[in-house]
Amino acid sequence: MECLAIVISVISIAISLLSWSIQRNSEIRTNINDLIREYRSTEMYFAIKQLWDLYRKSNKETDRLVKEYFRRHAEEEQKAIRNEGNPIEF
Repeated sequence: MECLAIVISVISIAISLLSWSIQRNSEIRTNINDLIREYRSTEMYFAIKQLWDLYRKSNKETDRLVKEYFRRHAEEEQKAIRNEGNPIEF
């Protein structure tokens, strides 16, 4: 009788682990699909293209790139303040 209880316990643990694994894989796939959809958006493409252009214009110098990025960011904030909620023009 004790042997049967041990076998049932082991089978129960195996089924629990299998069910957890299936659920975890499903969550991972869902998250990956959400990320893929987000990064394939037109806005993301535009943002990545602008960052890449900025990188090339800064001659691939990291310090210069960071300074230029913050300068542009400050300019865009000022435009947004002046436009009072109107979309920022690029």
